[in-house]
Amino acid sequence: MRFDKGLLVCLTFLLACNKPKKDDNVTFKEAGIHIEQIKEEIELVSDSFANLKLESQSRSANEQGELELISVESYKEIIYDSLDLPNLQVIKDLSFLFLSEFHGDELQEGVTQGKDWYGLIIEGDSSSLKRLNVKMERSFDPILDSEGEKTGWEITADSAQNCLMLIATTRFELHEQKLEDFQVDFGRPSLDIMKDTISLVMDSIEYSIYENTDRFLLSDGNLVDANYKMYITAQKNGEKITQNLIAKYNMDDNKPNILWAGDLDGDNKLDLIIDASRHYNVFLPTLFLSSFADENELVKCVAFLESVGC
Repeated sequence: MRFDKGLLVCLTFLLACNKPKKDDNVTFKEAGIHIEQIKEEIELVSDSFANLKLESQSRSANEQGELELISVESYKEIIYDSLDLPNLQVIKDLSFLFLSEFHGDELQEGVTQGKDWYGLIIEGDSSSLKRLNVKMERSFDPILDSEGEKTGWEITADSAQNCLMLIATTRFELHEQKLEDFQVDFGRPSLDIMKDTISLVMDSIEYSIYENTDRFLLSDGNLVDANYKMYITAQKNGEKITQNLIAKYNMDDNKPNILWAGDLDGDNKLDLIIDASRHYNVFLPTLFLSSFADENELVKCVAFLESVGC
């Protein structure tokens, strides 16, 4: 679905420099990624919202549109939810990658070989798939290498300007084409939880996406967000499905954010690419596809890439 008027879209990822320890549950070894000094912003500029409408989210906001505060004396009184989503279903013959430079241990050698790669190209208010000749070469790692060393990797492709992601698969047909998509804005780089529901209509199916969190007010005046959730709801086979896409016990100067929404796998249903990171120094683009969803799901997490700062 397209909007009636032009949109200006920029993608922002700000990765700082203290490399955190990687958690086992957010490592995708077969297709790791490292992105250095990427600074962009998702911003929606339009006079017409067409198929995107904003509705009040009553379940997580009060009448002023602010989250209700839970007063506690200290961090020790905060009860954290142990739920951690998304859960990855590894799909064979599906690879997910980005054009960037990598540390040597973040990519397997030869990961790009023997595959037909397509880039998701964002141009103005539209997106398309374009077949690309993807190359993988050794490169100088400014963080780890001494002069003359090249332990890093660089993924490049000719004529790949404005490429958001790369995908290679034999599980569904890929060919050069324009894609049905939406331009969405969850408010990044602001860390505030979205106060409204985003509704997207595709092939007569209305999808609603919203966020929620517990917001605690400490005795020293600091605010702490915990138990973050992102949900999607829609009708499927005559029943309303509510799916918890992302769950994080807290946020460290970062929150999940939608990078792209549209139909990637050609089944006329909504697919999503979401940065699922809770940490300011981690970039975690995550691919959700509708064609792999179980009966009680709207989408399935089929791939994600973890990238940390320098």
